[in-house]
Amino acid sequence: SNNSATTSFNTATQKSASLAGSSGRQLLNVPYCVIPFPLGTGNDMSGVLGWGRSLSPNPIQVRHLVESIEMSAPGPKCDVWGVRFKHFESMSRFNTMCNYFSIGADAKASRLFENHRTSRPKLYRSQSFNKASYAAFGGFLAFKGSSSIGKRIKRLLVDGEEVAVPKNAKALIVLNIPSYADGTKPWNVGKNHPKFKEAAIDDGMVEVFCLKSILSIALLKTLRGILSGGVSKLAQGKNISIEMHPMDVWAKHKEGGSGCAKPNPNLFGQVDGESFEFGCDGEVIDVYRKGSVPTMFGPYRGKTNQGPPAQLKMGSFDARWPRTPSEPTLSPDA
Repeated sequence: SNNSATTSFNTATQKSASLAGSSGRQLLNVPYCVIPFPLGTGNDMSGVLGWGRSLSPNPIQVRHLVESIEMSAPGPKCDVWGVRFKHFESMSRFNTMCNYFSIGADAKASRLFENHRTSRPKLYRSQSFNKASYAAFGGFLAFKGSSSIGKRIKRLLVDGEEVAVPKNAKALIVLNIPSYADGTKPWNVGKNHPKFKEAAIDDGMVEVFCLKSILSIALLKTLRGILSGGVSKLAQGKNISIEMHPMDVWAKHKEGGSGCAKPNPNLFGQVDGESFEFGCDGEVIDVYRKGSVPTMFGPYRGKTNQGPPAQLKMGSFDARWPRTPSEPTLSPDA
């Protein structure tokens, strides 16, 4: 899978086990911790937690990475989110989000990439080629032109309050971790921002932003930079609802309301890099917190080329590897 924390999560350690009897049956209660190994293309989740952005083919290095689990610092419970479509029946395949959910041009680039990789699997044998191909499809959409999704969105609700979406938005992204598009940090607000907070993976909130330029996507994929004005921060919240216009309403916006071109009834979406096409006629998309999973910080967290490190809501715990005795202990609810 491409950059999918949902499918690349691997149960990495099981600290203890106990047996409990219930109605004559023995139930296994296993405290666990999940760690994503970098087996995809972008590997944003693996990078922010410190387990690398690529997996070395050297078996010795792989063994050392697995052995480092016993030495790693205790991490937080990472939020897990649900994505629910009102009409799109196939959404049951993509109903859990750990990294991000998006609709628009970036998801279309992901779908083009995946279609090409499926049709020519022998070409896609390295992460480097995958990333170059991803950037090429982003550049193709920039040259060809990609329609704005801002006009298709009737209303964006964050915790029950309506948030304006720019009409020229090319993609709308709901972000759970600080990293997006192969290690970039689109949500960078600083400590003294009057409205927004820095993102944390255990704060029970997601960050909502949009890309106003398809070229911004190509730069995010390749140069790990953001064009000035290309990213617009919209909101932070616990419950997100995206309501799409009915097709007859949106068609009035097409071609300046001339009605000369038949509007495309479909849009592209993606959950943790798994892309799909869906009908957007009157669609309603809800993003809500499903729970959390315990994880650990790895040896590469915060190091060069790993992307922005995952942060915790308490703000004072900056885990290093291995953990030193002077560091505070995380509470069970962290």
